[in-house]
Amino acid sequence: MADAPPTPRPRQFPKETGVCQQGIIVPIALIAVNFLVMGLGISLYAATGYDEKLGQEIQAGFFTEPVWFPLVGLILCVLEILAYRFLVKLFAKRPVVELGREGAVKETAFGVGLGAGIVSLPMLLLWLSGHWHLDSVGLRPGIAVGIGIGLMACVFEELLFRGIMVRLMDLFWGPVWAIVLSTVVFGSMHLMNPGMTGLGVVALAIEAGPLLGAAYLWRHRLWLPIGLHFGWNAMQAAFWGVNVSGTGENLGLLDGSFTGPDWLTGGSVGIEGSLLTAVVALASAGVILWYSRKPNSALSEAPEDASGTTPDTNS
Repeated sequence: MADAPPTPRPRQFPKETGVCQQGIIVPIALIAVNFLVMGLGISLYAATGYDEKLGQEIQAGFFTEPVWFPLVGLILCVLEILAYRFLVKLFAKRPVVELGREGAVKETAFGVGLGAGIVSLPMLLLWLSGHWHLDSVGLRPGIAVGIGIGLMACVFEELLFRGIMVRLMDLFWGPVWAIVLSTVVFGSMHLMNPGMTGLGVVALAIEAGPLLGAAYLWRHRLWLPIGLHFGWNAMQAAFWGVNVSGTGENLGLLDGSFTGPDWLTGGSVGIEGSLLTAVVALASAGVILWYSRKPNSALSEAPEDASGTTPDTNS
């Protein structure tokens, strides 16, 4: 897939920085930037004349002008990447090799296709087995909403969980514990989603944590997990028109209905709450981790130099 060589695996913190800068200050600042940008977006949206319905629309998960969703999501992605690069250079004092130009387009595109394909496999299996029924096909506003949902989540969550959390945990305890611990935290962060259930959060955690963690560890760059995360979410909402992580129903290109037990269909969580999806995602993560152990992959690279960084050729 990717002709670009992997980014060497980090081994230790640069001597001039520590845990506080990289593990606490940077993520807090990134979260603050994200909320600030989203707050400005909501304020601008309210200023267009829809302020009376804004609360109800946000609660329902559907905006009056969904065509703006992809544009807002794209702007948010760009600003978050710029903020991350600035914050890492300012506080961590290291080159931002995980967002280097090398492999960016190819790995992101591959990730989008991979994420869309992985989440579509359990949907196809449920369709063929009669547990999902297609009711209609149409060009609906929910397609734009689904693309926007994918964009709004993919960059921020990957910068926070894989760019900071998995990277630092891998540094201290190795890739296995990095995936295990980040999986627990990632699942816990979705506990408050409106339609989330106990089984759903377990399924979501063991799907996304290992899969996205493995995608990062393969090349030690964020482009693949960012693309995968976007393809995963956007395919659910924009194409299949299903609930994403228990956040609410959406009408995409397809409109259908599930029949069967929650452990199979995901229930109120959506297809992410299905154990079938969990099995498919875990198998995919296993394949990626297997590839990451092969020659010319990030996990097989020699340690970095004593500074804990690589030359800033792509940052």
